[in-house]
Amino acid sequence: MILTSIISFLLKINLSNIFGEFFINDYLLNHNIQTKGGGVVNDLVTYWKYILLLKEDFFNLFNLTLGEDGVLFLNFPLHPLIFSQIGYLESIDSYLKSIFIISLFFPIIVYFTLSKRFKDLDKSILFLLSSLIYIFPVFQFTSIWGNNHITALIFFCSGIFFLNSFINTNFNKITYLIISIIFFALACYTRQTYVFFFVYLISYIYKKINFKNLLYILFFIFICSLPGFYFLFKNPLLFLVINQDITNFNSAILVSGSIILFYL
Repeated sequence: MILTSIISFLLKINLSNIFGEFFINDYLLNHNIQTKGGGVVNDLVTYWKYILLLKEDFFNLFNLTLGEDGVLFLNFPLHPLIFSQIGYLESIDSYLKSIFIISLFFPIIVYFTLSKRFKDLDKSILFLLSSLIYIFPVFQFTSIWGNNHITALIFFCSGIFFLNSFINTNFNKITYLIISIIFFALACYTRQTYVFFFVYLISYIYKKINFKNLLYILFFIFICSLPGFYFLFKNPLLFLVINQDITNFNSAILVSGSIILFYL
């Protein structure tokens, strides 16, 4: 299964726009990348430009306002911030290779997370379920094109792993819960849509821990959210973008289909 992802990466198959119009992305063509246009391809252009701006000056994170200063990056900036600080990533090619290699470890994280949660199930079944991720279109096109979905999923799945560890201690070892919250926060600072998971998390632990610890956890979540509130205030487009019609239909179908297939 992993070979399908490797072949897709080498051929640069854009599964997110496989039925779309054929036109070459001029920006990527200058980097010797020939591909059809599409959602994740256009995202790559935006990501790389933003990474270069942060590489040029870390404080551009605060000096630039998204959508006003020539940058249209519509997610929280942790993903480009991380990769802008990696010294050897001097070209878009090295960036794509790094993301793809990192993405290959994501199904492994899923496997250990499932093993932590479903201890009585046959490990070979869990291994098969985890391996299926390699052939999912949403995994392939996000890993091929350096999308921040992969980074967010790694953080989110790591948070689930430690949440399961907390559950396995009969909700006694709060340290595991704190670590899981940190990973969930990192997922939110990569893609802000993950913030809705905190609604579920708080409702879930509400009756599982004592009131004193609950107050500590709520305060810790509030502290973790402060940088996000500041960045959102500085970049209101992150909130207002929900009113814009920018979703690629083909991409949305593949993403939704992958999620449904995974749960089935």
